Amino acid sequence: MMNAYEQRLIALYLANAAAFLRHRDPEASELAEWVADRDNRAAFGNRRKRLPRRSVEPDEGMSGRKWRTLRETLREQSS
Repeated sequence: MMNAYEQRLIALYLANAAAFLRHRDPEASELAEWVADRDNRAAFGNRRKRLPRRSVEPDEGMSGRKWRTLRETLREQSS
């Protein structure tokens, strides 16, 4: 398990990556899927707020609302 500093650092990296993606980008769906994975979520200490799970096919992308929620949650985790 990582310490609090390492968890915030990973959340910061993820938040920065998410900031440069649009919700329809294939990479956005992949990032959301990675973050939603239970093992990865536990690795960077996301216990305060549930992240949205990806509920669409990869070719369709994510909804704008879900993507904003993901970005905001990652930003909160990094602060």
